Amino acid sequence: MRGKNRARGNPARARRRLRRRRECARSSPCRKVRTLKNNGEFYLGKLAELGAALARSQPGSASFFAQPLRIVQEALGFSLSVLYRVENRIEDVLILEVVEVLDPEGKRPALAPGKLLVIDLARPAAVFRNEAAAFRNRGVAAENIPGDGCDLVGHVAAGENELAAYLIGGDFVGAEADLQEADRRVFEIATGLMSALLLKAHFQHRADHDRLTGLWSSGRIRAELEAALQRCARWPVHGLAVALIDIDHFKAVNDARGHLAGDAALAAFGRLIASRLRAGQDHAGRFGGEEFLIILEDTASDTARSWLELLRISVERHFQSEATGGGAVEPPEPPLTISIGTCLLEAQVPSTPATEVLAAADRALYAAKRAGRNRVVAAGLP
Repeated sequence: MRGKNRARGNPARARRRLRRRRECARSSPCRKVRTLKNNGEFYLGKLAELGAALARSQPGSASFFAQPLRIVQEALGFSLSVLYRVENRIEDVLILEVVEVLDPEGKRPALAPGKLLVIDLARPAAVFRNEAAAFRNRGVAAENIPGDGCDLVGHVAAGENELAAYLIGGDFVGAEADLQEADRRVFEIATGLMSALLLKAHFQHRADHDRLTGLWSSGRIRAELEAALQRCARWPVHGLAVALIDIDHFKAVNDARGHLAGDAALAAFGRLIASRLRAGQDHAGRFGGEEFLIILEDTASDTARSWLELLRISVERHFQSEATGGGAVEPPEPPLTISIGTCLLEAQVPSTPATEVLAAADRALYAAKRAGRNRVVAAGLP
């Protein structure tokens, strides 16, 4: 602890430390906050402010850490704060990217957003001891580091993988730095709150999305269908299209090339669909196996038919290109195509359940299969 705890047994030295602290507080906004750090109400107020800021934020957005970083800096009186993203780990080498720096007095100009730091986890340089310890222990490392090192570093988990994580560092610059147990405890609570919110968002995303294709999961796309039908019942102006899509001869691909080739084809198909969706208006999900469900809201019947036909053509051309050597993935033989059955609703009746709409789309899909596959067949409600 840089020997400064020895002052506690020497009254004269303690008085000198207190006098220097007051002088430092008058010259630095951050040091003024440090004089309040033993006030429990102040800490609780800042933690409540942090909780409210996190509740308003969107996990995964570029601005998620902006307010939390500022609030933590004010709560603990850091001279500067830094946010790192864990970029990679290669054996005992940790690579961090500087994402954001709050350094009002320009104490560490070398820390700039986008800069990469390379840290030896087994033998970290003195200035990176806390970063290395926080990453290894998935917690808070609190050691007064002379010079340019962060005195507190906390680990913020954003997923199950060790690379899905951030590190938040805070530095009490100067000889007056005095790291106390209360600092560590408050920092642990703050980083724990951030981890909890990011992990909740991570697991919610996993529940809502199909991991192979990146589209909505079966449960989520069914829920989106229910919601879309309700909206269409309230505002039946532009209509609604519900399409079931099946990849033709997909079982033959799995049997001939193996499941890895089948998974690659499904992932490619998911990307093709996602690239054509209108944000906030169209929805797509993996319905099960090689079947997919697409919902086109506020879409007239003719427009929906054209959209689905263009999707069918783009899929056919994509896999034809793969078959002729234009792609990086070993192509299926014959090239994959899709059959589409869609139920078109011009003016939805409120009492029509989703099961009837899906049944109509399913009948249209099997009509497309019977007609030779690789086509779009439209149907209405019976």
